[in-house]
Amino acid sequence: MFRRTQAATVGAVLLAVGPILYLIAEAVAALAWTDPSYDYFYHYVSDLGIAGPPSHVFGQDVYSPLAAAMHAGFIGYGVLFIVASALVLKMSPGARPKILMAIAVVFGIGIATVGTFQGSQASIDNGQILYHLIGAQTTIVCGNLLSILAASFRGRLGISRGVARALLVLGVIGLLGFAAFMIDVRGGINIAIGLFERLAIYPIVAAHVVFGVSLIASRAARTAIVPSTIPATA
Repeated sequence: MFRRTQAATVGAVLLAVGPILYLIAEAVAALAWTDPSYDYFYHYVSDLGIAGPPSHVFGQDVYSPLAAAMHAGFIGYGVLFIVASALVLKMSPGARPKILMAIAVVFGIGIATVGTFQGSQASIDNGQILYHLIGAQTTIVCGNLLSILAASFRGRLGISRGVARALLVLGVIGLLGFAAFMIDVRGGINIAIGLFERLAIYPIVAAHVVFGVSLIASRAARTAIVPSTIPATA
C-alpha cells in the first residue's frame, strides 16, 4: 500500500515536517499574544487565529496579534498532509488504501478550513462559524481515526508492531481527549478547555511525526541493504 519511490520518500518527509511546522506556527502566535496572555491550558487553539481588535468570544477574551501565523499553520498542515498522503499511498486493489486516502483528504480539508474561517464573533454573526466548527471537529475525528486504522492495517502497510501500537494508543488518547473536550464545552464546565482540546489534537500531530519518521527510516534501511546484495566484481 506504500509506494517505494523517491517521491514517496519526499512524502514521508512532508508527513513528519507538516505537524512540526504547525506546532511552530502555534508557538509563534501564542508568544505574540500578551494582552491578555495566551494560556495553553485555558484558551481554545483556534483563538490563536482570531485577529484584533480584542474581543470576547465563547466566554474568553481573545486577541492574537499574529493570527496570520496560525492561519498559515492550519492551512499549511492540511495541504502538506494531503500532498504527503498522495505521494506515499499507492492505490492498490482493495478498499483499504482508498479509505485511508479519503480520510486523509477530509482531514487535510478540515484543518485548512479551520485556518480559513476564524472562530471569531464576526464569524458567529455572519454564519461562517459553522464551517469553522465542522472543520475543527472533522479534523480531530478523522485524524485520530486515521491513526487507529493505520494501526489495524499494519500487515498491509508493512509497518512494525511497535509503530502500530504507538499509532493505536495515540488514536485512542485523541478520541478520549475529544470526548472530554466536548463534555467540558457542551456541559458548560469550562475547565482546562485548552488542555482537553490539545489532548485531542496533539496525539494526531505525534502520530504523523512517528509515521513519517518510521517511513523515512524504513526507506533508509532498504537503501542500505540493496547495495550489499550486489555481487562484487573482480
